Amino acid sequence: ATGTTAHSTTITGLAAGTIYNYYVRCQDTAGNANPDDYPITFSVASTTIGLPQGPEIFNVPYSLPAGGKTWTVNSGDNLQTAINNASLGDVIVLQAGVTFTGNFKLPNKTGAGWIYIVSSELDQLGGEGVRVRPQDAVHMPKIVTPNSWPAIYTAFAAHNYRLAGIEVITNVATYPLISMGYGTVNDNDPIYSRIGATSVSQLPYNITIDRSYLHSTNDAPPWVRARIGIIADGKYIAVVDSYLSNFHDSQDAQAILIWNGEGPYKFVNNYLEATGENFMSGGNDPAIPNAIPSDIEFRGNYLYKPLAWQAYTTTAELHIVKNLFELKNAKRVLIDGNVLENNWTSAQTGTAVLFKSVNQGGTAPWSAVQDITMTNNILRHVEGVMKVTGEDYQWPSGSGQTQRILVQNNVFEDVYL
Repeated sequence: ATGTTAHSTTITGLAAGTIYNYYVRCQDTAGNANPDDYPITFSVASTTIGLPQGPEIFNVPYSLPAGGKTWTVNSGDNLQTAINNASLGDVIVLQAGVTFTGNFKLPNKTGAGWIYIVSSELDQLGGEGVRVRPQDAVHMPKIVTPNSWPAIYTAFAAHNYRLAGIEVITNVATYPLISMGYGTVNDNDPIYSRIGATSVSQLPYNITIDRSYLHSTNDAPPWVRARIGIIADGKYIAVVDSYLSNFHDSQDAQAILIWNGEGPYKFVNNYLEATGENFMSGGNDPAIPNAIPSDIEFRGNYLYKPLAWQAYTTTAELHIVKNLFELKNAKRVLIDGNVLENNWTSAQTGTAVLFKSVNQGGTAPWSAVQDITMTNNILRHVEGVMKVTGEDYQWPSGSGQTQRILVQNNVFEDVYL
């Protein structure tokens, strides 16, 4: 450079990943060498972009336990007693059409095998791979929460439970309807004494929700604050062929939320309906150090916000609309073959999909969104398709870096302002 005039030069033949040390020698206006040499150190970054790593995939075939005891629970019987007395390898059959009201705990049991809790008319719901619909509820028993505590919740380290063909209902303010990853310090007061898992060993595992219908009862004002369908904090958690609808609140509401889990997860062939985010991973302060929900298989789901909700998107009407699918803390996620429909501006711009590494609350700087594969999806009737951010800019402790995202072979239809 001469004076203040900027010059540039090109250096060829540099190798990626190598650190180079160069000097810049200045001249005065007469062209005489200036004795000062100015060092420059730089490295050449690799131009190779790695593809995302895929998730661990696991299967959850329906295989009714054989050789154990069958517990038949009819009207007037105590469902919690049957759950408490059952052993791994047993089957609990709930009479279709019967209502069981309460907050039912899935305990941590020892032994081998699974406990299946199934409808007496499960054979009327179609086989595996057939998503249930609201009209199928006539073939289901009903589990109803009478209060704000979940209708069904796991004890710490509870494992090997499969619920099939169950209708789970709230008609009061509830958060969430099914809860995984929380324990209680006092079972006589489960509503106000729940605590989240603080170690991986406390997480539930091998929990499957199969061909079940979760919802709040009202679809018109005044709204019930049915904020979350399932909190899925755990390991080897699956929700398949199920229908989750009518989850709405003045704060973020989700059909399925993960925030303090490890994975892997399977969410396949479900209908998911919620005002805030139909599905979200992250967004709360994880209580387990270094917890990143990982290995998420999300395939063949239908994420939908009813257009009728557009008339009720104020805080007073309990409809705060955000995104259809959001990742704030997740790793190795496959989003394939889903339909995402209807999203509009309410609490924020109507972006259908959001990938954003967020250290929520500033206490989890390891939070990151990494290795995401989004393929063969249909997004339609949305104000924005996708937003991606690199790292958390809101909290001083920062977050991990968003990286390795593949978006391929998707259809974006009727994107409007």
